[in-house]
Parts: sequence; structure tokens; C-alpha cells
Amino acid sequence: MAKLFPEIILKDLTVGYRSKKEEKILLDGITTQLLPGEIIALMGNNGCGKSTLLRTLTGFQHPLSGEVLLNNKPISTFPMQEKARFISYVSTEPVQIGNMTVFDLVGLGRYLYSGWWGNLSEDDIKMVRHCLSLTRMLDFENRQLISLSDGERQRVMIARALAQDTPLIILDEPTAFLDVRNKYEIIHLLRELARTEQKSVIFSTHDFSISLGIADKIWLIDQKKIIEGAPEDLALNELFQPLFAGSTITFHPQTGEIILTEKTRRKICLRATGNEKIWLSKALLRNGITEDPASEWIIDIETTDGETHYILEKNGTSYRCATIYELVKLLKQSEKE
Repeated sequence: MAKLFPEIILKDLTVGYRSKKEEKILLDGITTQLLPGEIIALMGNNGCGKSTLLRTLTGFQHPLSGEVLLNNKPISTFPMQEKARFISYVSTEPVQIGNMTVFDLVGLGRYLYSGWWGNLSEDDIKMVRHCLSLTRMLDFENRQLISLSDGERQRVMIARALAQDTPLIILDEPTAFLDVRNKYEIIHLLRELARTEQKSVIFSTHDFSISLGIADKIWLIDQKKIIEGAPEDLALNELFQPLFAGSTITFHPQTGEIILTEKTRRKICLRATGNEKIWLSKALLRNGITEDPASEWIIDIETTDGETHYILEKNGTSYRCATIYELVKLLKQSEKE
């Protein structure tokens, strides 16, 4: 499946919409290059231009200015069939085609090699079944599309993009209809393809856990610009927080999670290590309790014979709790005393 990766450059790209009366700029001055073997998560608030940027990258929509260059030629100058040899695209639009099977739809990804009305060769058939197997849809190959769930249909669309066998795969919110397990399996599959086949994969998403855990690079849209970098770089430089300006939630750089911006109601000296400390810290933070080594309230974690207890101590008085829930409940009660 691996092919020589083309040079794909975004040069001073400005995207948006133009009508007779006005021009609406969504993103301005994007300059970057796509590299083989990388998976990129495109993130930003609704309406910021994620889908518009993806359509512009595919050549479906013209930029307001600047260029998307494919081997030093503007992508808009490529005939559709030639463009389809380089880029495959999976949209969020639901596919409803009557009397078409899963195998038939994925087989359309091979039209570049067999022609729209051509018969699939033995190699084409093997490729279709391979892509269905990768997306865990091989057992569905004879099912009608209209009989599939949203998540199953999304897997089939990804299989069709894989069958197209392009060096660049673009997906607009590919995990939107999937449950937790399937979300991670699909993105892990795309990551593995990026690495083993030296493809470039770009997908838009609102899922922080997937982006932070799997993406090689994030394109973060903020104020009509793209901030790009490794997820860890963006987290350490607190670049996710502007997405939540004016909201009651925020990105917590220590945990990598989205949390409620609770007012600090109490400070605790937490003397613990390991997983218990990590999960206890999350629970305390959620309830407006932060860590302070100088606090007179002290929590120790004790594990004996496989049983864990959370010990709250103040002024020589100790309280033992068997669960984090009990401990947090006790702390809440103490606020009322």
C-alpha cells in the first residue's frame, strides 16, 4: 500500500467564504507542510473553520488567498481523478444509498484503478476485503448500507478511504458516532497506517483525550490562526485554555483533562504516591480542593493486605475512609461544621 509521499505545502493560506456582498475569513495566513508518517488532530471551537479548512485541503473549496501546493502545483489545478490518487476524504455527512452493500461501497474506493464501471480485479477484491478487515467490518460485507448503525457506517466510509490507497487521508470528525472502544480503535488504526505505510492523516475532533494521547501534532485554531505543535508542547504552554475563555470549564495542564473551574474551597496536604494519589487528586480538584504542603488538613493513604484506606487527619484527630467517595463526602460535611 505504501507509495512515494508527495510534497504537500500550505502557503500563506486564507480560507473562508466569499459572496458578491462580503468576504468572511475563517483562517488566515497558514503556512506549513505535511509530512509522511504523521497523524494530525485539527481542533477548535464550533464555527472556527475546521471543516472549511479540510475541504480546502482536498481542493473541494477554493482558498480566499494563498495556495495548497501538491508537488509544487496548486491542488485546484489537478483534475478530480488525479487529485483522488493523492487525497481521500471522509466527511461527517451520513451516507444513505439504497440497494448498495458494504462491499460495493468500499469497492468504489478502487474506481481509480478499475474505472467507474470496470470490474474489480482479484487484487482489488483482496484490497477491499483487507480494508474491511482493518476496520472490523469484514463480516458485514454483504449487508445493505441502510441496515447499518451510524458507527458501522462510519467504519465502512473509513474502509472506502483506505481502499482508495492515497498518501493523504483527511477525515472530518471520524469518531463522532462511535462508542468509546470504537473511537480509540479507529484512531489507533489510522495512527498505525500513518506509521507503517508512511501516510499523512489529518482528522478534526473535539476529543481532548484522543488528541493528547494519539496525535503526533495538533493544529489548534484560535483567533483565525493555527497553532501547531506536539500535544505536550501545547499543554505545557497553556495554549488550550483560550478555547474555554468565559466558560465555567477549562483545560487542566497537570491532568490533561477538561474540568470545572471550581473556586478553591480548601487546601489539603496530600502525602501519597502512585495511582491512588493521581485519582484522589482528580477527585479533590473536582470539588475545589487543592494541594498545599503547609495545610493543617492532612491526607495519608495506607494499603494493608490489599486493602486501601484514606486517612484524614486534623489537630490529632483521624478519620479512616475505605473509598475516595467516602473521603470527599467527609470533607464536604466538614465544610458545614
